[in-house]
Amino acid sequence: MPLLEIAVFSEYAAMLAASSGAHRLELCNDYSTGGVSMPADTLRRLRTLLPLPCFVMVRPRPGDFVYTESEIRTMETYIKEVRDLRYEGFVFGCLTPKGETDTDATARLIQAAGGLQCTFHRAFDECPDPGTALEVLKDLGIARILTARSADWLRLRDHSGGKPLILPGGGLRSNNMKPWVEAGFPEFHSSAILSPAAPDFLPDSDEIRRMLALCV
Repeated sequence: MPLLEIAVFSEYAAMLAASSGAHRLELCNDYSTGGVSMPADTLRRLRTLLPLPCFVMVRPRPGDFVYTESEIRTMETYIKEVRDLRYEGFVFGCLTPKGETDTDATARLIQAAGGLQCTFHRAFDECPDPGTALEVLKDLGIARILTARSADWLRLRDHSGGKPLILPGGGLRSNNMKPWVEAGFPEFHSSAILSPAAPDFLPDSDEIRRMLALCV
């Protein structure tokens, strides 16, 4: 059965998505910027409340994905602090000024994760050569690549051979998800937010349930 991961942007959103049946959560802050790191204190509270696997976004600021040495050190420190909370994995993406994968920064963050699963997020979609980027991330040991490049999903999946796993996301909803379920993708990513004007950027419980109904 396919797995549905829901990106959430507050404590309440996390609890709402969990109670609606989501299989896994991506824990973030600030939907309007595409998601940044959730405060560690919030993560500590949620760890005792959430009964499902969760991945934690590691993004110290909004904007581009080209990070300074100081920012990379901040990301390493954050991962090591959160790692002790026993979440299941981390989500991040680091690029060079040319838009290629920053192999050094990515390797450092994977090492900081201490063996927990790591997803390379939609920074991947800014890479000019996705096939090369996939191979680099595969060699580094990334477990998943989250991408909104729907035109490339099948090709990337075939190229990867399942390692890393290609995680379709970016505007994925119940009204466009079925063909990709039928194509055999094992995991999907969505915010399940039906309108940018949704109060506090909360996921829609009914939409989560509709998407789950497709995961059969």
